[in-house]
This record gives sequence, structure tokens and C-alpha cells, in this order.
Amino acid sequence: MSKKLVLTMLLISMLAALFSTAAAPMTVKRVTLVETVYLREKGVTFKFQVEGEVKEKELKGYLVLEGKSLKLRCNYNDGSGLLNCTAPGGTAKYAGSSGYISLAGFSFWVSIPARNTPDRQ
Repeated sequence: MSKKLVLTMLLISMLAALFSTAAAPMTVKRVTLVETVYLREKGVTFKFQVEGEVKEKELKGYLVLEGKSLKLRCNYNDGSGLLNCTAPGGTAKYAGSSGYISLAGFSFWVSIPARNTPDRQ
């Protein structure tokens, strides 16, 4: 009878480990690229919509252009969920080329806009 008790306890322990929750579920998080523009006063700017709970330290991003990794400067508006990231000066010289952004675990392919876009002078 001792073996049956041990096997029963082992089975209950395995089922409890399988179906119990060890940690709180992760919050749903989504980052969407909304707009890529050139602003005369800022330079190349990327606007993202952030959904879900994110921490400020997660909102660090990098832009990779022609093998160079450039750190983005980002400002997050918690009320609207908008994140604006600005590329370093001189990025506009890559106008028309494609780049890659890595931000908060998400990846985006972007095209670098020209300096003088008609609607954003």
C-alpha cells in the first residue's frame, strides 16, 4: 500500500505542476510603426503606437543602415501610447535607402525619407 500512496502522490504532484500557474501572465504588448518622416527641426523621425504595459527601459531602439548601428532617441507619451524616436544627425544622407529598426523586441524595415518632403517642410 505504501507504493500506491507514493505513486498517487507523485501523480498528483505532476498534475499540479502541469496545470498550476507559477507566475502572473505576461501582458499583451504590441508596437506598430505608424509614420516615418523627415522634420526640419528634428531630422529623421519614427512614430510608433505602443499597446500594452511597457517599461521605459524597454523603449530603447537602434536603427541599422548600411551595416552601421545608430542609437535612437525616444520619447514616450503614456497617455496616448505614442512613441517618437529620432535618428541621430546625418541620417538624412541615407534618404531612399532601407534600414532596420529594433525596438522593445520588435523589428521593422523602414525606408529613410528625403529631406524635403512636400507636406513636412
